[in-house]
Amino acid sequence: DVEQAVALIYYGRCTPVKFVTTLLAFRKILKAMDDIQPEKSSNDLIFALIQSSLDAGVQEFVESCLGDINIPSAKDGRWEDLFCSGVDSKYSPVQVGVNVVCTIAEARTGIENARKNLDKQLMTLRRFLGLPNLKYSTVSGKEYLIEVSVKNKNALKRVPDTWRKEQGTKAKERFYTPEVLELLLELQSYQEAAVLLSKTKWNEFLKLFVKKSRSFNRVVSCVASLDSLYSLAVVSFRKGYVKPVLVENQRILNLVGARHPVAEA
Repeated sequence: DVEQAVALIYYGRCTPVKFVTTLLAFRKILKAMDDIQPEKSSNDLIFALIQSSLDAGVQEFVESCLGDINIPSAKDGRWEDLFCSGVDSKYSPVQVGVNVVCTIAEARTGIENARKNLDKQLMTLRRFLGLPNLKYSTVSGKEYLIEVSVKNKNALKRVPDTWRKEQGTKAKERFYTPEVLELLLELQSYQEAAVLLSKTKWNEFLKLFVKKSRSFNRVVSCVASLDSLYSLAVVSFRKGYVKPVLVENQRILNLVGARHPVAEA
């Protein structure tokens, strides 16, 4: 229900996926209204409703927002990737280790660098353990685990006491190295910063929508009126109803073969 979605956005209770779904619905509505524009002389009421729904400000806002939001990320609930590249502003500083992050772009750069360093660390671990095909593992939400088969005794002998042992299985031992833990903490810090900054930007989007809410509600009202007129037209056609003839300057109510629509429901 588009009207309910507009209300949710207005009161700041809308999720990114609902926001995107609503804007896509408005895009579809506006395109449909533009495609079916009738001649003014055909029906003044329908013409006026369609013209009122074609709000240039609403259309511009819809396209601007959809251009700024990463739609797949919105649908998946990935806050750190919610906005497309180039969408940014200066926000309250977020401390990440010795660095201060003020923009989403800076946070994403930190994430990218942390992942690159983790990949470099993997190359070092392959050489150290003598496992050229070694890959990081993710188990129960724990990322970048180093897994070593219990059958590979030579590799296990090379594991130093400084590595933190995680819960393994009968077939595999799992570890975190101090270097991986440090880089993982850095990665998570930048991810948290990206989420925080994205939510700040998200609040800006909602505030912009509030300023346009009257225009959106007007579009909804016009479409609702058109929908009602269409429904009445369909029913009248199927049931054999006729349009009343209005007689000027006379008080006449003449019904022939009249019947109540409720009795036919």
